[in-house]
Amino acid sequence: MNKQQEPRLRFKGFTGAWEENVLEEVVNFFSGLTYSPNDVVKNGTLVLRSSNVQDNQITTEDNVFVKESAVNCQNVEVGDVIVVVRNGSRSLIGKHAIIKEKMPNTVIGAFMTGVRSNQPDFLNALLDSYKFNQEIEKNLGATINQITTGAFRKMEFSLPSLPEQTHLGLFFRRLDSQIAESRAVLEKSRQLKKAMLAKMFPANGEKISKIRFKGFEGEWECRKFSDVAELRRGLTYSPLDISPNGIRVLRSSNIDEENYIEKNDDVFVCERAVNIPLVQNGDILITAANGSSRLVGKHAIVQSSMPTVHGGFMLLAKTENPYFLNASMSSSWYLDFIRIFVAGGNGAIGNLSIGDLNEQEILIPKTPEEQTAIGNFFRQLDETIALQSAEVEKLNQLKKGLLAAMLV
Repeated sequence: MNKQQEPRLRFKGFTGAWEENVLEEVVNFFSGLTYSPNDVVKNGTLVLRSSNVQDNQITTEDNVFVKESAVNCQNVEVGDVIVVVRNGSRSLIGKHAIIKEKMPNTVIGAFMTGVRSNQPDFLNALLDSYKFNQEIEKNLGATINQITTGAFRKMEFSLPSLPEQTHLGLFFRRLDSQIAESRAVLEKSRQLKKAMLAKMFPANGEKISKIRFKGFEGEWECRKFSDVAELRRGLTYSPLDISPNGIRVLRSSNIDEENYIEKNDDVFVCERAVNIPLVQNGDILITAANGSSRLVGKHAIVQSSMPTVHGGFMLLAKTENPYFLNASMSSSWYLDFIRIFVAGGNGAIGNLSIGDLNEQEILIPKTPEEQTAIGNFFRQLDETIALQSAEVEKLNQLKKGLLAAMLV
């Protein structure tokens, strides 16, 4: 190989071109275990699979164990990088994580490949790079979502000297640790919200919540959704109505995973096409129809500084206590309602009927003051979660930029 390159950003003291290498010349590969359902037991050898790799970390939540007599492959070791090489989802090919601590009696599954290197942290960063994604796309099977071990072995990467690999590996290991810590903080807040939703809203069959603010008592009232909010259908428009300097149209893609409105692939239409009232801050945006039923029902409170309407596949709920209702729509009654009334299975087209939602019975505190108190609590919690989510995204984007600048 005589192809040589240099990264745009380097640690002080390192110079010279990086040299192209075939991966199998610098690392060792090992295969995973093929086993049958008859080999699965409650306690035995842990088999790491795709589901055990989340956010570039090893997780042990969805575990499979096999009897020791079925194991005919080597145990994972600290520093091994395990890689998903075959999966039903094309997007998961190449997902990987480094083994950070001893995991006795643990192997990888048949749809995984293990890579062992004397520079594991650098290798792990290399597999996060755009170059690795390019290699995956180049070597993916035409009909089966997989990269073969042979193709994996022959992938080519530009590599620096071993001392520079050590510096780069340690740098990205620390950055990954920072990202993991930020994710852990975010997940803790998400779990807190989930727990408080279960305790601050009455459980099924009950009319009093387990936790209440001081000074409030008595049973909650059963009301129809139409009694507490007015639902409005969205704007139907044609491609001819789209204008770069018109009225913003909120769609399902504008609701992020934290139930916040964000600028995301915005669409604008000319004023003459708008025949519905503009959205007001405090209105609740609801996805009423989507190509994927799992996205139907997601909701967020609108906060917009520009003239805005909601699109035809959306509903808008106008209410006096929007933060209370928005929180209530994250609790069990709403999740059950969506599960029962939204047509279509996972991945299928789903639809939420405005009539069904209007007729749905919900529980609310008798006093507006308690509704406001609950709404403000979840508003503050949602804002905290949104800030933490933004921090994780900021670190992810930083890592992405540094990988592009510091690796060839």
